[in-house]
Amino acid sequence: MFIINNFKPKTTCQRGDKSEDIFLDKQNLKGNKSMRDNWDFRDNKDNRDDRDFSDMEEIIPTNKFQTKITRELLDTLPKEVEEDLIGYINNVPFIQNLISPKRKYAKDCPRDETGRIIVNLSNPHILEDMDFFRPAALHFKEHGVYTKLKINTSSRSEYMRWFRQELDRCWNGMIREEDGEWITGDMYFYLNYTIMKKIVIVTLKNGKELETKSDDLPEM
Repeated sequence: MFIINNFKPKTTCQRGDKSEDIFLDKQNLKGNKSMRDNWDFRDNKDNRDDRDFSDMEEIIPTNKFQTKITRELLDTLPKEVEEDLIGYINNVPFIQNLISPKRKYAKDCPRDETGRIIVNLSNPHILEDMDFFRPAALHFKEHGVYTKLKINTSSRSEYMRWFRQELDRCWNGMIREEDGEWITGDMYFYLNYTIMKKIVIVTLKNGKELETKSDDLPEM
């Protein structure tokens, strides 16, 4: 598990031809007046919202699904927000687990006797390709129907085989044998058969955006 309780990110501050590593602990984040007056600790705050931080050096390592935490990113935040962010990362293990570069995938987790991975709720793994568990929903979104098979109540018909498979998944869930990822029956029914209201942003001809609601199936 990736632990950063004792980790103090640092940045290099410049004054003339002299430089010094400043550790971003709680005291330095609040800062004493002489440090802030004498050292060039922060970048210019103009137009910060337009800056790209993806290629900048991380001061706190994260996995690829997180926004990189760079000195430049922290400089865009109000001082009190920056302090809170560093404080939460340093002191909340669940957040540490979520951003950890060593966060596991399903294939890295142990499995039970049924082949399902054993989920650690306090240190959850990264979800991948969850559309695998939405076959009926994806078919409905593409074709407007759940199946194009002709209704045939014969127990040996292709339609009844499809129907029994969907019924079993709604009761017992679904397992991806490749890596052991799984969902419950309730979750399968929710993802594939529950119509819900979703907010959709529509761009009008005049360029304005309109927020509206539409009936749709959930995503994951």
